[in-house]
Amino acid sequence: MDNNRDHQTPLLPVTWWGVLIRVIAGTVLMTAANLARVPLHEWAQERWPGEEAQMAATSVIFLLTPVIVVAGVWAWMRWVERAPLTVTGLTRWRTLLPGFLGGLGLVALAVIPAWILLAVMQPAAQVPTLDGQNVEQAPLGLLLLLLLIRAVLLQGLPEELIYRGWFFHVTRHRPWLTLAWTTAAFTLIHLVSSGGQQSMGDHVWYLVMPCGMAVLGGAAVLWRGSVWWAVGTHGGMHICLAVGSAVHPVELGPVAWAVIGVAQILVGAVILAVWHRRRAHST
Repeated sequence: MDNNRDHQTPLLPVTWWGVLIRVIAGTVLMTAANLARVPLHEWAQERWPGEEAQMAATSVIFLLTPVIVVAGVWAWMRWVERAPLTVTGLTRWRTLLPGFLGGLGLVALAVIPAWILLAVMQPAAQVPTLDGQNVEQAPLGLLLLLLLIRAVLLQGLPEELIYRGWFFHVTRHRPWLTLAWTTAAFTLIHLVSSGGQQSMGDHVWYLVMPCGMAVLGGAAVLWRGSVWWAVGTHGGMHICLAVGSAVHPVELGPVAWAVIGVAQILVGAVILAVWHRRRAHST
């Protein structure tokens, strides 16, 4: 690896419009990586119509998205940012397991109390499911495999590589600015996500949850210096929601989105306070 490439001037300047172009490029990359799976899902439905076979095929097909995103980010880093992929933190393999487990623990500190509060506020009124599948019908091992691949490799890894890896590197010398603009970009892109919203008001309320995810993930990366902590908080949030739905289903609407999002913001704020104090003492 050429270490001098860490210091080369990016092809695209780090201005407001340069940042905007990066956000658009990251969004296009993520969208393309997800759409690329559609023909494979359709083919698998025709090839293996059984429920268990479908779950297994879906788990494998999900892997296409992170492969495309990693390749896309690598290409952008090499030819536009003029920096190696290592600066995103993706290849710091020693931080993978502690980062993922640590991130999972952080998001659990937020989501578990939030879920308990929601459970107290409303009775369980749904059939318990795990990742959308009836826990009494589908094989538990296959359900867990599908859940882990979907939560971590399909959702957590690609999005965090873009937002808390690539984007964090762009303005790395201004951490508070980095946290602010990546949180705003990550939150606003979820205006077009599908999470059970029924109205424009629902779409706005839903944003509290991705905002919380961005604050917590960003705080974890600033605190621990590894994108794998953000992968852990992101994937861990989906894991917590799935397990919570299996144990005691709650209505995932505006109230739940707000409670879960605010809980993550609060945990993220505590982490940021600790990080800022440590940073101030070291300077």
